[in-house]
Amino acid sequence: MTRLGVDVGGTFTDLVAVTPDGSLEIRKVVSTPTDPSMGLLRALDASPVPIDVLVHGTTVATNALLERRGARVVLVTTAGFEDLLWLRRQDRAALYDLGRDHPSPLVAREDVIGARERMGPDGSLLALSEGEVTRVTDAARRLAPESIAIALLFAFRHPEHERRLAAALRTALPHVPVTASHEILPVFREYERTSTTTAEAYLRPTVASYVAKTADATRTRGIPSLRIMTSSGGTLCAEREVWSGRGGSARRSARASC
Repeated sequence: MTRLGVDVGGTFTDLVAVTPDGSLEIRKVVSTPTDPSMGLLRALDASPVPIDVLVHGTTVATNALLERRGARVVLVTTAGFEDLLWLRRQDRAALYDLGRDHPSPLVAREDVIGARERMGPDGSLLALSEGEVTRVTDAARRLAPESIAIALLFAFRHPEHERRLAAALRTALPHVPVTASHEILPVFREYERTSTTTAEAYLRPTVASYVAKTADATRTRGIPSLRIMTSSGGTLCAEREVWSGRGGSARRSARASC
């Protein structure tokens, strides 16, 4: 089995192939910052041996976050906590430096929807009614988001309300990705969970599109397995979510072979 590792950098895209006999084949091609996938394709075409497994590391998500080129996100949170991303852990960026400020949240304040519901440590304090689910869904539809994040109080322990809202939003807006905090980071501390969920929603369309294009390219070149490096240091099988079309896109999902 020949394994190929490709890392797309800002200047060069590096390729290292490990052949069955343990020898290394190393190549370097020029990166294409406007479309990182082109640098990847150049690296694949430069491979001197047939590839069985492609392991790919990319900074597409990091670049989109730093350059603020993510999706327009609508955040659904518990009513009364719409300002959580602006309050953070404390209002000041540095306790004794009045001249410093926090970076702006990844969601605009007018794109935050407060859902009238409330979970506590022991369960529901204010039930989520069907009428409220409909109101939130209609409000999200009017905002025409590219991605939706849901982060409700105590959803890490009692995710029932989040599940209902996520199901309703996925049905009402089938072409818009919906990210729920209990699926992404089911841990206590509301700011950390909400900000992480928002970042996931902000980056998901960009990353999904890139991974889909990469999966198509590897399949076209006869590479049977694609693995994507994660921030934890491991790799994951590529999952594809593709949005295409005009005025309402068609979504298809498939799992690439591993």
